[in-house]
Amino acid sequence: MTKRLAFWVGLFATCIGLMVIPGNRVAADDSSEDLITNGMYSENVTTDSIDAGSNSTLLSNAKSGNVVPYFKMSEVTASGVRSSGSQIAINQDATLTFVIKPQSFSTSAFKQSWRNSFNYFTLVLSTDTANKWMDFNTDGVTVSDGTGTSPVAAGQSYIPIGGSSPISNTNNTVTVKRAITITVDVKKAMAALDVTSLKRLRVSEQFNNTEATTGGSTYIKTQTGTLNFAIDLKPTVANIFMFPEPITVDGETYTGIATGTGTLAGDQIHWSIKGDATADDKTIPEKVPDSKKWVWIIPKSAGIGNGDTLSVLETGSNSDTSTTDSDGIEQNSQYLDQSKGKELIAKLIDLIQQYKSGSGDATELTQDINDTLNEINTEVETQKQLEKDAGGYAITFKDQRDFLFANKAHATSLAGDTAGTVQTAGTYALQAPTDNVTANLVSEKDNAAMPSDLADAMTWKAYKHDTTTEIDQKGSGLVSLDPTSGGTCKVTLDPNTTTDDVSSIDLVATTPDDAALHVVVKQTIQVTALALTPYDPYDVGTDTSAAIKFVTFPETLASGDNNNQPAYTGESVSALSGVVAKHIMSAEGVETYMSLGAITYRNYGDKYQMKIHYHDQDIYSNIVMVQVTGDQVPQIDLLPSDLTFTNQGTAPRLDQIINGTFQTANQPLTATGGTPFAFSSYMGSGEHWTISAQVSPFQSQTGTLTGDSGGGSVHLKFKFKPTTSLAGSGILASAEDNDKFLVAAHTVSDDNSLVTLFGSTTTKEGFSLEGNLAAEMTLDPAPAAQATNYHSTITWTAGENTAVPAAK
Repeated sequence: MTKRLAFWVGLFATCIGLMVIPGNRVAADDSSEDLITNGMYSENVTTDSIDAGSNSTLLSNAKSGNVVPYFKMSEVTASGVRSSGSQIAINQDATLTFVIKPQSFSTSAFKQSWRNSFNYFTLVLSTDTANKWMDFNTDGVTVSDGTGTSPVAAGQSYIPIGGSSPISNTNNTVTVKRAITITVDVKKAMAALDVTSLKRLRVSEQFNNTEATTGGSTYIKTQTGTLNFAIDLKPTVANIFMFPEPITVDGETYTGIATGTGTLAGDQIHWSIKGDATADDKTIPEKVPDSKKWVWIIPKSAGIGNGDTLSVLETGSNSDTSTTDSDGIEQNSQYLDQSKGKELIAKLIDLIQQYKSGSGDATELTQDINDTLNEINTEVETQKQLEKDAGGYAITFKDQRDFLFANKAHATSLAGDTAGTVQTAGTYALQAPTDNVTANLVSEKDNAAMPSDLADAMTWKAYKHDTTTEIDQKGSGLVSLDPTSGGTCKVTLDPNTTTDDVSSIDLVATTPDDAALHVVVKQTIQVTALALTPYDPYDVGTDTSAAIKFVTFPETLASGDNNNQPAYTGESVSALSGVVAKHIMSAEGVETYMSLGAITYRNYGDKYQMKIHYHDQDIYSNIVMVQVTGDQVPQIDLLPSDLTFTNQGTAPRLDQIINGTFQTANQPLTATGGTPFAFSSYMGSGEHWTISAQVSPFQSQTGTLTGDSGGGSVHLKFKFKPTTSLAGSGILASAEDNDKFLVAAHTVSDDNSLVTLFGSTTTKEGFSLEGNLAAEMTLDPAPAAQATNYHSTITWTAGENTAVPAAK
């Protein structure tokens, strides 16, 4: 870890500061396709396409003269071209061919001495991997000019210009005299560059000018076009239907069916019900057919059911990129128990059996299955509307809140479930999560309360969403119901219930079977929680994008009205620094989250809770607490801000520095960092750790502080005052001086020597130290010192070495 050390010497002050430096697939065959004709390769070249490195004069000549140095491609062809709609791409195992026929461009715009000094030419094909490009010297790239001998200079990456070369530069003109053909075996060239994925190639032509030395660089390069190797894949989920009862075909049990579309025939569809699908997830059995419409008969073993969300992603054999698509799964079979619904289910099952047995045309059966699923969806919506029209009464929730928080998201989570006041630099009272809602029975017509005689006769029950699984089991279930007179019922989640147990609750109120007026009302309550993602515990060094997010985002919050727009405030309590940090949770659509960045052991035990102010009420989430696993080698976590060195609070004079006033430890310059210094190690007990520093010589634009006459060397003595416990670090309390500072083992001079300052052997699994860094500076007499700015670099290193370097 490096900081920049600046040294200002003047008549008024000497300051040393630490500053951070800042469609359709076309099968590959022996034929080639013209990429100019099909529109993939289009040379839209202007003076803005030119790059001349650090040679601003060479670039200025070209732009002011409106000259673009390049040869227009006469032919660009490739084998293995494929397309999807308007998208065209090349396979990674293709052969590319570029042909440059005789032509020329004028160099009269350039300086007189430069016009006839262009001495080599090369074609550069840049991959999307940094510092990886193909040229004439890359394995897999061949060049010919019809003479039977390659025009490329032996062992070089360019074609010389002049002499027997197919390119000349005379009379202020660069000319291609013989057609040049460049052939690229893409797969072979990728292997030579150790590139495994290729999305595009940027095509550039580069020339060298031997006389163009002004500014340093002698090349000028023009980007002429781009070749695409990737297609944007956009799979979809069209329909999902869960059978009323599992069906068996050829001895295997199936619970539902899903259909959708893919982009390219032969690709695979990956699926997930645990967030967005990735290329590492399982695939459905069949690849995308020529019709682009896929069908998946969902086996019971997939574990997919009501309440899940099915996400899909598409992958192929090239470097194509894919979006994901998803759809929620609802068990709607209760709306298909009438004659029409039963007929549609029977028709669907018959089509599925034909599809699985291969007894019909797969494309026609796929279309028939989709049509039948659309009919089922229409029938379900019709029955839902009839059910709604026949009601007359509804369940509403106090403060329009139809969601509650579980005590923790998952059974494996380390819940920060102890509410109470956390003593920190500030004080924040952690609250018990808002784990209950209050339901009321009202008239749908005018929202008035249900008549009391009817309301008091209602029976309340709770079910897992869209199932007949009752979950209010008189104290032993997932929720408890507490009805009161007048049609009110309090619904409270059991403290041990997680979102893995239940994600939504159907609250149902019914009249007795023998009542004169039969009323059934149902409303859904969403169960959510904050969770650390990826699931905790975090693995140090692996999980670098930690975040806190809702398991599911409450739809009520997502659609909050203008007068009651919710405010999301995350309160985090850092276990190490003891500081309460407040964060505004940022909402993107229906996904609200707080990013934590890279997790280290400094975060172990950090607690987070979110407070939501909604409809004039404060709602509290569950409390989540960070846990960490994995080894963490010694590392520096925080570097102090600028160290300003003074002579007992007064800036030193230039004459004092020249005469060596501060050359002894009796009268050093001193400084203390304005922000903390912190380092840590978690490698287990008995592991050695060190903190070292090295300082480069102080340098100005005119020379070093020592000058030609010598002298002026700088020596730094560091002290560290931890504000956290020394436990586990192996440093004994007796190592501290009277001011409770740890004094560095050695002095560091500005001679680039790496010097160990602090070190010991851990006495338990690890430690984190944080505190104030102070330093004393002594300076040898500096007769060459001038009133100018001197700069140096301090490099801090955390290590595991057992040998302590000696100071110089």
